[in-house]
Amino acid sequence: MHERKYCWQRILLHWLSAVLILWVLLSDLCVALMDVERSTYERISGFNAAICVLYIPLFLLRCLLYRLCTQREVGPAGQPLKLMVCTVHEALYLSTAAALLSGVLMIRREVDVLGWFIVPALLDDPLWLDIWFELHRVSRALLTVLLLVHVGAVVVQGYQGRNVLRRMLP
Repeated sequence: MHERKYCWQRILLHWLSAVLILWVLLSDLCVALMDVERSTYERISGFNAAICVLYIPLFLLRCLLYRLCTQREVGPAGQPLKLMVCTVHEALYLSTAAALLSGVLMIRREVDVLGWFIVPALLDDPLWLDIWFELHRVSRALLTVLLLVHVGAVVVQGYQGRNVLRRMLP
């Protein structure tokens, strides 16, 4: 069975999302595990916050395209693999949304978005900042696990002769 390719907009948003999310997760993990100077930590954290703020509208567009296109793609009942794939994708989108939302709500000081504009800290209550910070940690951990499952599924399907990755290539 030949699977239909995605439109170029979905492909572009998929790979842009992949690069951005992997960069943020890996760079934050590196600065957390390595002994880096405070200024390096703050530069990386500030840059990551800025690119995530810029990513939010693209993520919302990606969610919209996913929702519009997925409605048509879901197969007939009785296809457990398709249901599992859709469930993992939904969980990826939800954990990404939770990480982005909690990331914005946990900031304790303004974020300079690449010199273009400033995003102020939205909350100042330490209790709520701590709650959003913890939700951010949990959602990022869940996102990491789901990304590993997602990539693992693509690899397994490739070994089974189903090159699903070609649907996401230009």
